[in-house]
Amino acid sequence: MRLKRPSLTIDFFLRLLSLLLLTVSPLDWAFAVDGPHLDVSSDMEHLLVRQRMEKRDLLKETLALTPEEERRFWPLYYGYQAELISIWDQRLALVEAYRGRYPDLDKRWLDQTIMALLRLDREEEALLKKTYGVLKRSFSIPFAARMVQFERAFNSSYTSKIESNLPLTPRH
Repeated sequence: MRLKRPSLTIDFFLRLLSLLLLTVSPLDWAFAVDGPHLDVSSDMEHLLVRQRMEKRDLLKETLALTPEEERRFWPLYYGYQAELISIWDQRLALVEAYRGRYPDLDKRWLDQTIMALLRLDREEEALLKKTYGVLKRSFSIPFAARMVQFERAFNSSYTSKIESNLPLTPRH
C-alpha cells in the first residue's frame, strides 16, 4: 500500500511562510531603529540573500520536480527571479528613503514615492503574468498555476512584513 502525500494548500504555504518570516526578525530590528545615519543596507542584503535561498528551497519542495523538469525549470525561474530582484531592490530603496525622511515627508516627494510603489506593483504583476505564460507553454497550466500561487503567497507575505514596519504617514 502506497501512502498518499498530503495535498498542499495555500493555507499550508502561508503557515510555512509565517514560520519563515519569523526568522526575519533582524529585519524588524533594522527598520525599527531610528536614526538618520544608520546604514542597514548590508544587513538588508544579507537578509534578502537568505530569504531568496529559503524561498528556492520551499519552491523546490512545493513543485516536486523530476530531474528533467528541474533541468528545464530552473533557468526559466532564475530569469524571472533576476527581474523580480530588480523590482524588489527598487521597492526597498523607496522604503529606505521613506524611513530616512520620516517624519519630514513633503507632499510632492510622498506623492512621487507612492506612485513609484504602485508602478512597481504593476511591474511585478506583469512579470508574474509573463512568467506564467512561459511556464504553461513549457510545462502545463496546473504546473504554472502552482508556481504562481506560491509566488503570490510568498511575495505578498514578504511585502506585508516589510511594509508593516513602516510608520504611517503623518496627517499633515
